[in-house]
Amino acid sequence: MFALAAASSRTAAAPAPDRVETVKSSLQSQRSALETRDSSGANADARDLADAALLILLTGGNEADAERDLSEAFSTEDTNAGSPTYGAIRWRIHDPAVTDANAIEFSAQALGPILNQKEHPLSQQFLDSFRPRIALAVEGVRNHRVPVTYTNIFLMKTVNLILIGQYLKDAGVVREGEADLDAWIDYTRRYGIHEFDSPIYYSTDLDSLVEGYRYAADPGDHKKFAAALEYFWTDIAANFFEGGHRISGPYSRDYDFIGGLGDLNVWLADVGWDKGFTKVPNLGGVFSYDNLRPGGYAPQQSIDELAKSGTREVTSSWDDVPTHERMDWVAQNVAIGCTSGSYSNEDKLFAATFAGPSSSTQISIVPDYQNAPYGAHTGGHKPAHLPPWMGCVERGGAALVTLDINPAIKPGPGGVSTSVLLPADAAIAVDGSPVTPVEGGVPVAANATISATVGQATVAFKLCQSQSLNGVPPTLSLVTDGPALARHTVWLKISHLQPMERTTERHLRLSFLFFAQDSGSAAAATQDVQHTVVDESIRGQVWDAVAHLPGFPLEIQRSATDQRVIFAELINGKPVTRDTLAVNGKDLAGPIWAKL
Repeated sequence: MFALAAASSRTAAAPAPDRVETVKSSLQSQRSALETRDSSGANADARDLADAALLILLTGGNEADAERDLSEAFSTEDTNAGSPTYGAIRWRIHDPAVTDANAIEFSAQALGPILNQKEHPLSQQFLDSFRPRIALAVEGVRNHRVPVTYTNIFLMKTVNLILIGQYLKDAGVVREGEADLDAWIDYTRRYGIHEFDSPIYYSTDLDSLVEGYRYAADPGDHKKFAAALEYFWTDIAANFFEGGHRISGPYSRDYDFIGGLGDLNVWLADVGWDKGFTKVPNLGGVFSYDNLRPGGYAPQQSIDELAKSGTREVTSSWDDVPTHERMDWVAQNVAIGCTSGSYSNEDKLFAATFAGPSSSTQISIVPDYQNAPYGAHTGGHKPAHLPPWMGCVERGGAALVTLDINPAIKPGPGGVSTSVLLPADAAIAVDGSPVTPVEGGVPVAANATISATVGQATVAFKLCQSQSLNGVPPTLSLVTDGPALARHTVWLKISHLQPMERTTERHLRLSFLFFAQDSGSAAAATQDVQHTVVDESIRGQVWDAVAHLPGFPLEIQRSATDQRVIFAELINGKPVTRDTLAVNGKDLAGPIWAKL
């Protein structure tokens, strides 16, 4: 049954023993902290209790402690068969009601491995008494309607049904999970991973997939989980920026607008790609620990080589919309990427990353209404921005980026602004003259070229156009504040509306030209941007933007009336090739799915 796991271990290095101990020690410390909070009557997360129960069993702890945590985790199940939340549980034990439908998926994520692991089983007496809770959890999972595009929760539901149904010997439940797995593979084979390249949710996806890989009893299911893991790791490797110790390019959901750092770095550390990331942020790391044990999934040597393969162009898709093509240029000292569309209020659709620590500031674009484009208003957790409705096209480090923001959505305490985050540790210049941003701001001319240089690499850019709002043109300044400086961040602030100012305008059109240079003088990068003419026009229903780069003009044709519609993304007059996942034009997706 597990021949695939054995084959994988022959082609990839085993995890370093010190990494296994680091993860184990970190998780045990968090479990101790959870026990302290729980005994004090604090409102513990159900998922943390379930994850702690799995950790106890995997590390040979007291089974009675695991049984206690598991009982508490599922103590709030809705037992009312007539309730719309029948079988669901509360996110936190002392919450007054079920408020988050995802809570049952996250808590059941550990339940399947607990029931199917053989090394340290729960007592039969407990399992007999707990069986009604298990059956009710299955009902909660089944009743939770999740679209295939909600990648992390859909995969979680898939694995939960297969593993729990397998334990219950309920073939019907297992078949439901297998049907979901087939549906996800079919979607991803055609369109790519919808919740694309998220430094947060790719970790959650791997959490589920490695448990399906380890515990699924059916050889066919095991083979499918192996292919899904190979696809994820190939995507991660293609976009891994070795110099920046993290995944690069745009993300579907990103809680860290400054650095793009997330739980995925735990997995990057597991495979030895991010050597500076040693912590495990939460008890969800128990799935990483389970995978580090013998028999877990390890990326093949070819995937490891791809992650370290040098300068490359990565193209991929994430949706059935043809223009939702993701582009990422990964070099030695800098990476830059973008995609078109709008995923969520937590997305990062443009990102440029310099070589350096995995926590260092990325260059990104944030349509802001809180006057905190780095997310300080939420303490860094789930920061939000206005939908950017981006249209972009990129080649070889040059990117033409357009945004069509609806500024009438909501007035905010920060007004409406478009901010380009920059690393404060960079050498920042405006039209070639060094500038030090300060609180209160340094004025910048509307047609200025800004450059940021770190080491040998430079990213230079200019605002090509920004429409006026309420008859007033935008003002530009380089600014920062105390919380941002603490994280080594400054930003170009393009102010459109004053605090709480309203507008009836539904379209705020902006365009930028970015150029990333892997080595050479900052002056050369600045001149390249300054000398590139960008023409824009609106003719009827079409907004057309063209950057006249020598040898490969970049062009975007999009609707002037509908933010969602992009007609064409063109390089040298030819439409951008739609790839599910490719590097330097070579298809990487097809050979993986052809194994099934």
